Amino acid sequence: MNEFNNRKQQNGETKRLKCPSCNSTNLQYVTETETNVDTSGYSVSKGFLSYLILGQLGLLFGNFGKSQKTTVTDEHKHFWVCSDCGCKFPALEDLEQEIQKKKNALKGVGSIFVCCLILVIMGILIDYSLLKIMGIGCAIFTVILVPLLKREIKTKESEYAELEQKVKM
Repeated sequence: MNEFNNRKQQNGETKRLKCPSCNSTNLQYVTETETNVDTSGYSVSKGFLSYLILGQLGLLFGNFGKSQKTTVTDEHKHFWVCSDCGCKFPALEDLEQEIQKKKNALKGVGSIFVCCLILVIMGILIDYSLLKIMGIGCAIFTVILVPLLKREIKTKESEYAELEQKVKM
């Protein structure tokens, strides 16, 4: 489906998108770009390993041997804007991608849960209560995260279906 042309070929006939508010086909495709700048210089893994060896003082070692890094990312969002009533609604392709990202995130939760269990087992084996607490806390977090992600996916899918029904002629 190529929404950019505001047309869809189906059974030999051309279909146009319409505004969900006023049913007009006088739509414009708009792209918004959001730029995020992230500056980091602390290594969590070095800090954690140093903490295990040296205690609280080891947390400071996360800053050593790492230069400051700046990352710039651009996020593009695509919308349709009705020239008649001004209604702005997301492009269906963006909603599809957002739903897919959330489904992929849900698939990754299982591996996070396994890592939590490994932390708990390591904490039990070496009798280190911090690892047990971290593992249990992380496991609880993932158990809470799964239903939230599922609900969000369901909401986005129903939003997509409703918008698709409104904008297709």
